[in-house]
Amino acid sequence: MTSATATLKLETSRLHKLVVLGAASAMSLMLLASTARAGEASSSATASNLGTAAATAGYNGDGRGYVQTQTRTGNVNVARGVAVGVDQNGITFSASNAVASRFLPAAVASNLNITIGFNGQVASSGGFSVAQGPLQRTASAGGFASNNRLNATAGSTAGGSTDRFGTVRANTFSRSTPARLPLTPLRWRR
Repeated sequence: MTSATATLKLETSRLHKLVVLGAASAMSLMLLASTARAGEASSSATASNLGTAAATAGYNGDGRGYVQTQTRTGNVNVARGVAVGVDQNGITFSASNAVASRFLPAAVASNLNITIGFNGQVASSGGFSVAQGPLQRTASAGGFASNNRLNATAGSTAGGSTDRFGTVRANTFSRSTPARLPLTPLRWRR
């Protein structure tokens, strides 16, 4: 056996161990994800004075959810996304709006996300952006709210773009309060 063959067998053995380790890690992550049972609502909206508007909304969880998107283009471009969900861990809500007009010098977008856990934990976030420019202006905002048995989280983004003569101002916030009730399992019946 030459040294090149021995090196090849050693490299193959290492590769096999890495593949097995990677598969085991992926399986354990999938099992953890399925036991977390989190509910998450998310939404985003963007609008431009150039005649475009887009919105997204989604709910992912074990309970019941409601999702709606709406866009309209023309002299005034409007985008809206709303997602609400209720599961055994609590209530999640996310809403995003964006408005831009051909004739007004500003485009505006906002987002609000709230989750209320049945254990008393509350998390909220929001964002607001204003894009001002004489030629082109786009404003966008989005975010999510998520909860599981142990914690609640929420996050937001806000931003935009303009031509070289414009400005974009964006603000976001995020708040969380700890659980106030003892962690007891809630019986969920369908």
